[in-house]
Amino acid sequence: RIRFFVLPAVAVLVLSFEAVHSKCHLCGVEDIAIQNPDARIPLLKIPGPIPTTCQVAYNYAQIIDDSDPLCEQLQQQAVYCQCSNAVAVTADQACDFCNDGSLPLYQDRKTPYGDTCRDLGQYLKSLTKEQCENPNNYRYIQEIHNSAYGCGCQGTTATCPMCQNDQSIKVSNPNRVIPFLSLIDVGGGNTILSSETPKPTCQDLAMLASTEDPSSSLCQMARDNAGFCGCPAVSPQNKCTFCPDGNPPARENYLVPTLDTCGNLNEYMSFMSQEACQSERAREMQALDYLCGCKDSEPQCTLCPDGAGDFDPDIRPTWEGSSCLEVALSIAGLPRDTCEEKRNTIIGINAFRCGCSTAQVPVCPTRENAHLCTQELLEKALQSEAMTEEERRPCECFAFCDGEFVKCEDYPGGVLSSQICPGVPISGCNAAIALATNKNKNNGSSSMASRSLHSIAVFIISAGLVLASISLS
Repeated sequence: RIRFFVLPAVAVLVLSFEAVHSKCHLCGVEDIAIQNPDARIPLLKIPGPIPTTCQVAYNYAQIIDDSDPLCEQLQQQAVYCQCSNAVAVTADQACDFCNDGSLPLYQDRKTPYGDTCRDLGQYLKSLTKEQCENPNNYRYIQEIHNSAYGCGCQGTTATCPMCQNDQSIKVSNPNRVIPFLSLIDVGGGNTILSSETPKPTCQDLAMLASTEDPSSSLCQMARDNAGFCGCPAVSPQNKCTFCPDGNPPARENYLVPTLDTCGNLNEYMSFMSQEACQSERAREMQALDYLCGCKDSEPQCTLCPDGAGDFDPDIRPTWEGSSCLEVALSIAGLPRDTCEEKRNTIIGINAFRCGCSTAQVPVCPTRENAHLCTQELLEKALQSEAMTEEERRPCECFAFCDGEFVKCEDYPGGVLSSQICPGVPISGCNAAIALATNKNKNNGSSSMASRSLHSIAVFIISAGLVLASISLS
């Protein structure tokens, strides 16, 4: 009898253990492939590449348990991703993009998420009304429906139309890119633009903001850009100018490193409010005036220290990167404070690699035992036979083991493994570090000398007081 009761109990335990840990499968069961792997699933957010494709969703499903709430969402993609065992959704069961079941007026209009209005409509047709109303799916289904107004669904209205004069989002410059604006993540992670369109166009911003609360920051942002985007009857404010003298830039069609044209930057700033003119964003735009050929303008930042121009324009300071001339032009468009901030890091290393005569390698940020890095150690390395001629001049970050040179590393440096150096490693060592080490030592010596003098003075005063007390007695 005891055996009779124990064995079923063990079997039940084993079965329940397996049930708890069974894996999720997008098609519901294992070993069923999808026929539409490259189809992108609009606005479904799972860890991994954006946008999510059916293949990404299929792979991700296999690493989570079927008890995970996301598993249900993934399995609802079975029809869209074309699992062979999926049952087609009939027209009367399907979820609608436009509330009245009609097709969106602007079928080929691209939404801010990278999908067209037609794509969104076709995707929702693969889901049932019940699935669309499932609270688990509310967030991403609601975000898809938020594009209904911008796509021209009948009977929809905008809570925040970019163009307030006619209460619409009909802008005359829909494809114009808005300078210095990024909308990769808006609304606390609820709205993520496609990685293919990280710089929003006027149409992107107008559609995103159209269903926002009128008091929201995104709605205000859209309305601030109404004039530049081409809403009717919005005139330039002319509160600030791009060029110092107020005239248009000489090189209006020149494409600056941010991929904006000088003419667009000039026009954009003419629509800015007085408050916006004082912003960091405005200062970053105005820092490009020199590249755009504005009269009486000078670069706020230069590649070589002190404005020297003795660099090799054809060198490429990073592997398969821009040339030194392109880097110098890009740096010339930086505001002065940003330039000072980066002078001892990224600008400094580019200046050194481009051959600026006054440039030195900045402090290597990845290092070990930097306090042991000295000028004597560096000189010893340069005389070492272990160092090749090729390594001597361009060496940016030296590495030593027990005081002996091991190898050269590119900026930002590195660390030595215990296999390479079982003793005391010193890495990321260069002239900038050695100078800092020397200063610290001198400061330490001065501090020690000061403390010694202080102790001697205290002793003399104390001794004087003792002698005085003896003579008085």
